Amino acid sequence: MKILALEPFYGGAHKQWLDGFIRFSSHEIEVWSLPDCFWKWRMHGGALSFAERFLETRPKIELILASDFLDVATFKALSKTQIPIVTYFHENQFEYHWSSQDRDVLKKRESHYQFINFTSALSSDWVFFNSDFNRNSFLTGVKKLLKSMPDNNTFQMAESLPQKCSTLHLGLDLRPFDQYFHPSSQHSSCPLILWNHRWENDKNPDEFFQVLEHLSANQFSFSLVVLGQSSQQMYPKVFDRIKESLKKHLLQWGQVQSFEEYANWLWKADIAPITSLQDFFGIAVAEAAYCHCQLYLPKRNSYLELYGHCPQAFYKNKEDLISKIKRWKAYDQESIKQKIISFAWENQIEVYDQEIARWG
Repeated sequence: MKILALEPFYGGAHKQWLDGFIRFSSHEIEVWSLPDCFWKWRMHGGALSFAERFLETRPKIELILASDFLDVATFKALSKTQIPIVTYFHENQFEYHWSSQDRDVLKKRESHYQFINFTSALSSDWVFFNSDFNRNSFLTGVKKLLKSMPDNNTFQMAESLPQKCSTLHLGLDLRPFDQYFHPSSQHSSCPLILWNHRWENDKNPDEFFQVLEHLSANQFSFSLVVLGQSSQQMYPKVFDRIKESLKKHLLQWGQVQSFEEYANWLWKADIAPITSLQDFFGIAVAEAAYCHCQLYLPKRNSYLELYGHCPQAFYKNKEDLISKIKRWKAYDQESIKQKIISFAWENQIEVYDQEIARWG
């Protein structure tokens, strides 16, 4: 099947997922993309950019695969296409963790982006979500949004929306990690603690580093590796302070230059305390666990759905997290690793190709 993938935000998890799908799929996939910046403008302007190109080129395709950053309703109207459209939601704006200082929040305009997600789903022939948590929070959010409107807020289209929504868990490319396995680096008496997330507020670095500062002040011995991409637009200031306050613990600070370096650090790390306020799937979490890094997870986001079968991996609050790290002892992670392996592209691609082909 010939598929046109429209990705207005080609970076991070969006890029990783799309590149993996192209690599493993039996379908013929062409990608139109825009850079991964100015996400609000991408949600507004991406549809116009792609519609103009569509009208100019009239691609010979059987299916359009969009991401949740595309205003599908606007694209569909402007391109005048009758080609089926399937949309994949990596996140949804109903559950998105907005900064309290965002000007759209201050002016109470954030619901506009929620409405784009809503009408995109209505305009799609089918909608996939990367987790049940993502799908359920989206559908709950739609109900709350419509209920908040002053009148004429009951629509049959909205009532029937759940019938064309399903979960298709994110595909992961895990095999490249295997060649960097470090069997001798596991479970030292001085644990190596890992941060491998974006440097943004939704990953809750404040709480993560509060925990580590408490451990350091109480003479708990540990090493620290801080990886992940930083952005000048959304840079939490806590990172500047931590670079000095935890200096004696640091082995690596900032994004590494190669996948080899990244994989090596994940295999060397012992503990990954997760404090994220928002994770619709959690690629960084899955990659850390695949590399035998012991997870400590909050009871929120997609974590209960994906890892709830391993209760030892969860903590109740910040104090409980501190206690678990202090009393650190490896638990059996085999069930977690097997769950993550089930998300590998090799194990999912047949289902992906069949599900996508239903709409072409």
